[in-house]
Amino acid sequence: MFTETTELKVTKAMTRDKLVHSTKTSLHEESKVYLPTVREFYPNLDDMLIDRIAKYCAIYSKGTDKASIRQAINDFEEVFDQELTQ
Repeated sequence: MFTETTELKVTKAMTRDKLVHSTKTSLHEESKVYLPTVREFYPNLDDMLIDRIAKYCAIYSKGTDKASIRQAINDFEEVFDQELTQ
């Protein structure tokens, strides 16, 4: 008798290899709240990266104020930096 399903094993492998967030939307609408602040913080980044950071904020920011968004961006940078140095 199996103790884990194949799907569960694949999901565990995926989460071990990279940071994932399961969602049914592209977060396009949710990230619009964060776009102006992310653009203000980083005016020289390209639109694709700004969009990615805004979507990350839509998931992980504790609020829509600048301090919460800044903390989410700092967390994003830390995770990205850890992935590059491994």
